Amino acid sequence: RRAASFAVAVHVAVLSPPPRLDVAGAANTWPPQRCRSARRAGTSVTAKSSMRRLVTAVQLGMAASLSAQRAQLLDKLKATPAGASISQEFALRAEGKGSPHRASLKRIFDEQKPTRVTFYRDSAAWCPYCQKLWMLLEEKQINYDVQLINMRSYGEKPQSFTSKVPGGFLPALELDGQMWTESLDIMAMLDDTFPEVPTLPPRDSDEFQ
Repeated sequence: RRAASFAVAVHVAVLSPPPRLDVAGAANTWPPQRCRSARRAGTSVTAKSSMRRLVTAVQLGMAASLSAQRAQLLDKLKATPAGASISQEFALRAEGKGSPHRASLKRIFDEQKPTRVTFYRDSAAWCPYCQKLWMLLEEKQINYDVQLINMRSYGEKPQSFTSKVPGGFLPALELDGQMWTESLDIMAMLDDTFPEVPTLPPRDSDEFQ
């Protein structure tokens, strides 16, 4: 039982985040009653700090080992046909090409045309209003950059976004420096601005209304 308890204690000490260190003294790190108990028992604060540094060093060593193992596994994966295909897709995605993906931060369909559009979409890729605008951009093959913005359920939106869109609404789209919100309004505007590939019914039709 003692051996098992010791093994559990070592496992917790190694895998748990290191305790907060305070070089000014243990009074700011431990509760007062623990400090008094430690002094009565003759426990050295320096020894405690040394132990914490040792645990931190062990954790860093484990992280480095896991990182090396991960790199080896990635190399083995890239050597397979599937891995080579994934690597190629990642390379294309970095250039704004390849298949559409939630992690793509730009899409380039025509390198001869400037990128006039910045698409602000949800980072989780489950907002249906963002998805329908995303599909329209892909169908019309408009060059666009992407800014991933978290939904409110995942926390506060970045100030860099709310300074442009005070309500924090998604999706949002910036065309030539002008911000647009409301997905249907954006879709109609894009259809009018880039008419080469029409995607919506005529504006005066019953179907559009």
